[in-house]
Amino acid sequence: IPIELKTFTNDDVQDLLNTYGWKIDKLRKHGVLKGIQMGKGFIYPYLEIKKFLEEYQGMDLSNDQTIMESVHKVELAKIEQQLKFEKNQNKKSN
Repeated sequence: IPIELKTFTNDDVQDLLNTYGWKIDKLRKHGVLKGIQMGKGFIYPYLEIKKFLEEYQGMDLSNDQTIMESVHKVELAKIEQQLKFEKNQNKKSN
């Protein structure tokens, strides 16, 4: 199976990130780590875990408040990146 197609259970992600299962659930509920519900549990695609580690590197995700602040920072960074891309595209077309 190619690594891009591999999925991990909540327990797997808990071990990978060296944290607790309830923390994985909290990150999922805040939209930080996106999972797929399969029956009673969730699975997490490899690429989603990789994206999470890249986007939230160096951020404090220790409680609800800091998680929400980090989500806003990541969203703002994405918007800024999109605006820069569009600005560059407009310069190229002119």
